[in-house]
Amino acid sequence: MLLLELMMPYQVAANSDPLIAHISPTASQLDLSPYVSVLVDREHALTIEDLSGFVSTLQFRSLSETGNSFGFDKAVYWARFSIKFDHLLKQSFYLHVDYPMLDSLILFSEDGNGGFTRNMTGDNYPFKQRDLSFRNFLFELHPSPSGSIQTYYLRLQTQGSMQIPLTVWSSSALIELADSTGLAYGFFYGVMIVLMLAAAVAYLFLRDFLFLSYALYLLSFMLFQLSLNGFGYQYLWPEMSGWVNRINAMSIGNVVVFGFLFCGTFLRVWQQQDRFRYFYYVLMGVGVFSMLLSLFGDYSIAVVFAASAGILMPPVVLVSTIHSILAGYRPARFFLLAWGIFLMGVFSAGLVYFGWIERDFYTHNSMQIASLIEVLILGYVLMQNVRQLNLEKISATQDASKYLEQLNQGLEALVEERTRELNEKNSQLSDLALHDSMTGLLNHNASIEQLNLLRKAAQRYGYDFSVVMIDIDFFKAVNDRYGHPAGDQLIIAISQVLTQSLRESDVCGRYGGEEFILLLPETSAELAINLAQAIRLKIAALEIAAIDNTPITASFGVAVFDSEQPKTDLISKADKALYKAKESGRNRVVFEA
Repeated sequence: MLLLELMMPYQVAANSDPLIAHISPTASQLDLSPYVSVLVDREHALTIEDLSGFVSTLQFRSLSETGNSFGFDKAVYWARFSIKFDHLLKQSFYLHVDYPMLDSLILFSEDGNGGFTRNMTGDNYPFKQRDLSFRNFLFELHPSPSGSIQTYYLRLQTQGSMQIPLTVWSSSALIELADSTGLAYGFFYGVMIVLMLAAAVAYLFLRDFLFLSYALYLLSFMLFQLSLNGFGYQYLWPEMSGWVNRINAMSIGNVVVFGFLFCGTFLRVWQQQDRFRYFYYVLMGVGVFSMLLSLFGDYSIAVVFAASAGILMPPVVLVSTIHSILAGYRPARFFLLAWGIFLMGVFSAGLVYFGWIERDFYTHNSMQIASLIEVLILGYVLMQNVRQLNLEKISATQDASKYLEQLNQGLEALVEERTRELNEKNSQLSDLALHDSMTGLLNHNASIEQLNLLRKAAQRYGYDFSVVMIDIDFFKAVNDRYGHPAGDQLIIAISQVLTQSLRESDVCGRYGGEEFILLLPETSAELAINLAQAIRLKIAALEIAAIDNTPITASFGVAVFDSEQPKTDLISKADKALYKAKESGRNRVVFEA
C-alpha cells in the first residue's frame, strides 16, 4: 500500500459517501476522525478549485482507514470534512489541530457564494497571526445562519512528521481544555525545573560532574518538550517563524547528546564498559550531526537522523544498564526501572512520528508520562548513587581516620562542653532580654514588640484584638508600709493570677513597676471587659501574708483595635481608660472606645 502511494501522484479510492458531523446546541467537543477524508498530493499541484470542482475524479480516503499519523512525508495532505451546525447554536466553535509541529495549514471555508475564504497558520507564519494565542492550531468556524451543511478543506504540509488529529470544540469547552492541559503541563515542567535546579545546586556544592550532566539532560529534555508541545514557539521564540522547525529538529539531537552524556557518567560507561562506549560515541555523534544539519542544512533530514538516534537511545542504555547490574553496580537496578519505563514511552512516540501506529491520547502523551516517571526515579537513583559513593569514600578513609579521631577525642569533648556552656549562657541572656527577671512575664520592650506583631496580624486577617492595661491601686503605700520585698511578693502574686487567667494565645507582660499589660488576640471589647472583671475579682480576693492579708485592688483600662484606624496607639487608649478608672474611684474596669 505504501509503495502504491509513492507511485501515484494523487491518492484515489473507491467512491464512498463521507459522513457528516452534526454539532448540536449541547455539543462541547467532537472528534472529527470518523468524518474526515484525506487526499495525498505528492506533486504539490492541486488547488482548492481542483478539489471542489472535480470531486468525482479526485477521491478522498477516510481517515478511519488511513489513521491520523503518516510519518515523515513532504507531500501536501488535503483533509476534507462536512459539518451541519444546528441553527440554535449560541456560542462559537473552533477547529483544533492538536499537533503544533506542522509547517503550513490553510483552512478553506465556504463563503456562501460558491467560493472559499482562506485562513492560514503554521510554523512558517509568525505566531501573532494566529486566531487565538494557543500552542496548537485553532481555526474559528463560522456556521451558516440557516443551519445548512458546510464543507471545509484543510491543506497541510510539513517537513517533519505528518499527523492530522482534528477536533471541534465549543468556546467554553476550549477554555476548560486550556485550563486542564495548562495545569498538567505546569506540573510536568515544574517537576523538571525543580529537579534541574536541585541537580545544578548539588553540582555547585559537590563539584560532581554527574549532577551537572543530569541538570543538562533535564534542560535539554525540557526544551525538547517545549518545542514538541508548542510552548517554545508560543513563549520563547514567537518571532522566529523561519527557525521553528530547525529548533525543533535541533532539540531532538540535543536530548540524544546530553542523555547519553548523563547515562554514560552514571553507569560509568566511560571508565569500565568499553564494549558499550563506542555505541554511546556513535549515537552522540549522530546527535551532534543532526544538530548541525538542523542549523545549516536540510532540517527534514536532520529530524530523521535525530529521531532514529532517539529511538535507539533507550535500548542501548537499557543493555548497558543490565551489564552494570551484572557487574555488581547496585544503583543500576533503579536505573533499569526508569529506563525501562522511558523505553516504552519513547518507542510509542517514535512509532507515531514514523506513522507506524495511530496517534491517540496515550500514544501522543506516552513520552511525557514516561519521562516524568523516569526523571523522578532517576532523581532518587542519583541520590542513591551519591550515597554509594559516600559509603565507598567512608570505607576507604575509615582506617586512616581512626587514629586521628582518638587523638582529637579529648579536644572534641572539651570543645563540646565549652559549646554547651556557651549555649546555655546565650539562652539565659536571650531569656533575660525578653522577660522580666522577677515575674517571668514579658518585659516592656518585648511586650511592645508582641503588640505590633498582633496588631499587624489582626489588620491582615480581620479579627478582633484587645489591649488591657492594669495598675495596682495604692502600691506605693504598700511599699512604704511593708517594704519593697513585700511589694515584690504582691507583684509576683498578681502576675500568677494573670497568667492563670489567660489562654495560650494571650500575651501578658510587665509594662513597668506595678503596671501590667494584656494582649488578647481574637477578643472583642465585651470579652476583654468580662475577662478584666474576672481578674479584678481574683486580685481583690488575694490573701498575702507579707502584707498582713491587706485587701488589694487593681484598676483596668481596655482598648480595642479598630481596622479602620490601624495606626491608633492602643496603649495610649488603654492607658487613658486606666486613668479614668483611677479618677472614678479605682478597683474598676473602664473601656475606651
